[in-house]
Amino acid sequence: MSQNSSPSILPVPLTATPESQPAPPHWFTQTIILASWFWNNGVVPAIKKNVRVIRGRSGLFDTIDFLLTVLLYAISNEHSLKDFFVAAAPSRIPLAALWNRENLPSSSALSRFLEDVNEDSVAALRTLFFQNLLQHGLQEPLIGGVWDRSGRRHVVFDVDGTRQAARQRSLVATPDYPPARRRFDWVCKPGYTGRKRGEVVRTRSVVQQAHTREWLGTWGAPGNGEGWADLIKAGACIGGYMDHHSLPRPTAVVRLDGLYGHIPPVASLQAQGLGYLTRCCDYAMLGDPLVKAAIAAGPLETFLQPDTGTLRELFDLPAIRWHAADHSPMVTRMIVARTYRKTDKPFRIGRRAPKWTDELFVTSLSPEGWSAADVLDLYFGRGAFEGTLAHDDAEQLADHWCSHHPAGQELWQVIHQWVWNLRIWLGRPDKAEVRRTEFSPSRGEDTMPEDPTVPSVPTVPVPPQAVEESPAEWKPPGEVARAFGKGAARFGGADFRWEDKKLVCPAGCVLRRKAQEEKPRGIRLTYQASAGDCVRCQLREQCLGTGNGLDGRKVSVWKYPDPPAVLPQSPPPPVSPVQLGRHPIIWEDVPAKAWRRTIHYDLRLQRVDLVETAPDSPKPRLITLAERAHRRQTWAQRERRNARRTRCPWKIHLHGISLRIRESLGLNTDFSA
Repeated sequence: MSQNSSPSILPVPLTATPESQPAPPHWFTQTIILASWFWNNGVVPAIKKNVRVIRGRSGLFDTIDFLLTVLLYAISNEHSLKDFFVAAAPSRIPLAALWNRENLPSSSALSRFLEDVNEDSVAALRTLFFQNLLQHGLQEPLIGGVWDRSGRRHVVFDVDGTRQAARQRSLVATPDYPPARRRFDWVCKPGYTGRKRGEVVRTRSVVQQAHTREWLGTWGAPGNGEGWADLIKAGACIGGYMDHHSLPRPTAVVRLDGLYGHIPPVASLQAQGLGYLTRCCDYAMLGDPLVKAAIAAGPLETFLQPDTGTLRELFDLPAIRWHAADHSPMVTRMIVARTYRKTDKPFRIGRRAPKWTDELFVTSLSPEGWSAADVLDLYFGRGAFEGTLAHDDAEQLADHWCSHHPAGQELWQVIHQWVWNLRIWLGRPDKAEVRRTEFSPSRGEDTMPEDPTVPSVPTVPVPPQAVEESPAEWKPPGEVARAFGKGAARFGGADFRWEDKKLVCPAGCVLRRKAQEEKPRGIRLTYQASAGDCVRCQLREQCLGTGNGLDGRKVSVWKYPDPPAVLPQSPPPPVSPVQLGRHPIIWEDVPAKAWRRTIHYDLRLQRVDLVETAPDSPKPRLITLAERAHRRQTWAQRERRNARRTRCPWKIHLHGISLRIRESLGLNTDFSA
């Protein structure tokens, strides 16, 4: 039976008018709130006074006009500047009126401005950003912290690098063509691109407070960046943050990855009075007598990484002299983590041995408050920072290109971090409280060993005596290196086999030994196949790729040294007894993600009433003789050129704005720009 609609039910009535009335973009409400915060809190006058850009062709607009445009672009989350200018075109006048300006600059004028930005201007803007963080950022008790087992409070900071790759198409480079000029020549260089596609890359170092998710600074450089130099700048920001909140600098813990696992970066943090926790890349320390003795004495405890299921045996050295070639030694706490390898799952970090992989960690955390497992648990908590960087890319497109000049791109990155922090501050509810998490349970009497400072020394078996090698007892000289990087899909590792004491490739050809060299990880043996065999081989492309090389396939065979045998009669030197605290480790932070997205996403669903009012009649403007003669103008004269001289002809009404935001920005129910 057919079900027809009743004729008594009328459809939705529709009307249409020929007049055009564009709707404001979805990010318009957020723009009004954040830009008004800059105006009401005195940031705009500070920018006028301190951030000045000398332009060859100054035109009509001043520095604050361009910074307002970059700020609006950071808030809008548009995929490109072209999309932003298209979306902002219907609302250019009310957007410019937020900072009492007449109009917004064009896209071409913005490009010329970003080209003229210099390092001094970016440094002045970065200083204003950090001062604003100390003044308006989250204060006690919302800055959080982590309490160790001895009841001492620490504040954790994360420093890491993030990169953006740029694609470059191939160009003809013959002599009859002019030299190629690329847009990214100044801002990028060849470097490590990671998982991102591209030929050139730009790397920036960022520092963040781990409990509030507030940014403290950003510094970029072409190519692989300047990580060690940026760490000194990040340490200065962290030290200023701790001093402002009257917290001892040694209680700050800077978490770093293996890029900084050398003596100079760690020593720079120690010189600034800050704590640290990082991987150690000086695997030559595994040959130190104290490290050998600690490993021979047996593991103190084990650590199971929940997300990967990796089980590590831990060896703790509370105080050891960390030494490396060409660097001054330093005394630090070092933890050795040993993981027994699986043949089907390679371990890419650490120093590999035939049956296990050793990792090194150095930290300034005391043994009284942190066991070795607690230290690794805190270090692997850096995974949350990786998630923050992912949210950074998704919510604000921080690594997108705003300028093809280094200083212009840096200015965009600083403004971006400012917007991120401001969303956290404005999204905070009226009665905000910190979240308390039991990072690690307390160690009661039933879980503590009788003497945690004196581990049992297992009996070390006596190494077997060398005997004359027989054909049946022959063993391969080492392990064939696996294929990695761009050649990961080619033959390598287990694809090569040993037959009659000879290395044979997948096609059955013999590789002969060519060279031997000593490396910090072991002895590297180089084997190479005959060029004639590789030319005629049917598996050439799968083994050598599509290149036109004339040499045969080369592979590396690693011969790792045997583990050192330390007799029980040589125990490690006595260390003063240290009693591990029995308190639980408590982590305090704030739900910064939820606060930030209250401003970023929720306001997009609210309506905006944008009503045009009768404009004021503009008064005739008298120009001076100097302006008519096009003479140089002062900074104040340049700023007044685009200043608004009449009332904004638009009335804006925002919906869904909380009472706290209205009070902080001075917004009435009939707010107009």
